[in-house]
Amino acid sequence: MPSPTAISELHRKLKRTKAGKERKRAARLKGTINYYTYFATPASDEKSTDEKSTATKSKAS
Repeated sequence: MPSPTAISELHRKLKRTKAGKERKRAARLKGTINYYTYFATPASDEKSTDEKSTATKSKAS
């Protein structure tokens, strides 16, 4: 089994490569998709935007 320093060195090299960056980017995108599907349900979004629009209208008038 390789030593911990060798593992961290490999990891750092991988992160610097294009493949590593693509993998990180894909993971980040998947994370955002999961976030929106699980937490930002359309019903709550509509409610919040309606409240905001009515609040701005009342302030303007």
